[in-house]
Amino acid sequence: MPNLEFSAPYNSDPETLKEIFRLKKFGGNRIREVYLSGPQEYSGSGRIMFGMDITDFTNIVDMIHSEGIRVNLILNPTCEGSDWYSPEVMRRKLEFLRQMREKHGLEEVTISNPIYIKEVRKQFPNMDICASVLGDIDCVQKAVLYSKMGANVITPDVNINRD
Repeated sequence: MPNLEFSAPYNSDPETLKEIFRLKKFGGNRIREVYLSGPQEYSGSGRIMFGMDITDFTNIVDMIHSEGIRVNLILNPTCEGSDWYSPEVMRRKLEFLRQMREKHGLEEVTISNPIYIKEVRKQFPNMDICASVLGDIDCVQKAVLYSKMGANVITPDVNINRD
């Protein structure tokens, strides 16, 4: 049986995290990373999440790292209103990423917006950046666009990634 690596979602339920830790090395396989949303004002998500403040979030990140598992922050909204691209919004998000990377060892970020990918890549040239499934990457041209913007992992659209 091959050794597989998994990326596991965290839904803000402590019981889920306990189960992820219990299964982190099971049957010769391993959980490589946990992906999760951060506080809404910084990271947004493609789903409704329980409210979480910065202290709760950093405690969870540190707990995941203490188990030897990587953390992948979901920076994944598909729309944030009219100020989405304002310099202040971008500055706030990049500063949050900087703090998470420097103080808490954040390894990876998943982003749906190619413009955000470009800015994150510029600021963090060594960070792993995943193009999100919410980017609707359903053809080679879109994959190339996300790659040119700076994504080094491409997650295909849900309509093709489950086939």
